[in-house]
Amino acid sequence: MLDWLPEIVKISDMGGNWDSFLERIYRIFYTDIVQKRLIYKNTLVRPADENCFEDDKLKLFWHIIQKQGEKERQPDLRRMERIPWIKPITDNIDSQYIYLWREKKGHELRDHILLDDKSYHHYLIVLSVREKRNYTDYFLITAFPPEKNYLKNLLKRYKKANPGITEVRTPSTLGR
Repeated sequence: MLDWLPEIVKISDMGGNWDSFLERIYRIFYTDIVQKRLIYKNTLVRPADENCFEDDKLKLFWHIIQKQGEKERQPDLRRMERIPWIKPITDNIDSQYIYLWREKKGHELRDHILLDDKSYHHYLIVLSVREKRNYTDYFLITAFPPEKNYLKNLLKRYKKANPGITEVRTPSTLGR
């Protein structure tokens, strides 16, 4: 395991109690994202819709822990277990296992932060980028462990966004 990446939090750690698990995951999310503050490229990252709550929790939290089902979003244990990874990943963007790239989606710029250690650890964080005249704002949009096929797609997108990079694991070439 990467020494800076915490262990996942399992529902079994809470004796299988769903409510205790949900509260522990939210406490980690709120502490890391809101209280301790997420920092990316020396800039504060704010939660998207930071003032929107649902069931006494930030709406972004619900988005991050849920996966699209057939009709609606459903809680996903893999997403929930990895909530503790968000802050350490943004704190360690210079790691050889982190890929960074920017893409445009509609009228919005998005920075992608992908952890891929070529074994077990895969996690994607997506930030909305709002460039102002003298500064840039970043907003956390989502974070999740990508499935195998989507991970391959992400790595292709990384290479497309960084055409001069022949070796994928070269963080120093990313202008950081």
